[in-house]
Amino acid sequence: MPADRISRAQIERRVATREALLGEIRKWLQEHGEKLDAEENRAYLRQWEKAQERDGFTMLAPGRWKSFRHLIDFPPTYGEIMPSKATESLLRARAGGAVPGL
Repeated sequence: MPADRISRAQIERRVATREALLGEIRKWLQEHGEKLDAEENRAYLRQWEKAQERDGFTMLAPGRWKSFRHLIDFPPTYGEIMPSKATESLLRARAGGAVPGL
């Protein structure tokens, strides 16, 4: 296996670890009086969920619709930490020019 490839077992452990961590983050937020449906908390948790989804795709290839949905959700999920030009370029590349206005 090439050095840059991660084994399925490693991905499964990473997904399981992230899931446990995500559960603890939710628990901590609730215990400290934070609302999970508050916009900033939803945005933070969504980044973790998208990482889970991305790793899940390496184990089981998604269908076209699920893959498209994942890509369309990327800019809103990571938009605050991505430069706007990078977001626009990503959309253009992934949508093949099918997104009006871009």
